[in-house]
Amino acid sequence: MYFENSEQGRKRYQQQRKRVNRQIREMVKLADIDEEITTYYVRHSWATIAKRKNMSVALISEGLGHLDLKTTQIYLASFDDDANERIVGQLQLKCTCFD
Repeated sequence: MYFENSEQGRKRYQQQRKRVNRQIREMVKLADIDEEITTYYVRHSWATIAKRKNMSVALISEGLGHLDLKTTQIYLASFDDDANERIVGQLQLKCTCFD
């Protein structure tokens, strides 16, 4: 998803995000995961898995769309591993995309 810095761009971004969140809810239901998962949750979980797999900060930064590595470093340092442990475990059981 791309965010254009204008009123029309913000509205388009919000519509895209809502559409993607609906699609995520459908996939979560099909996967029988009992969690409220959104684009934010998926993004954060992806970064958590990438960090645990020792992916470089530069690659994680690129994947998150950050322009500055420092932003990514702050973001990764803020993770609460216990809060993400359960859902990341569920996602890894259902997805082998990082193997």
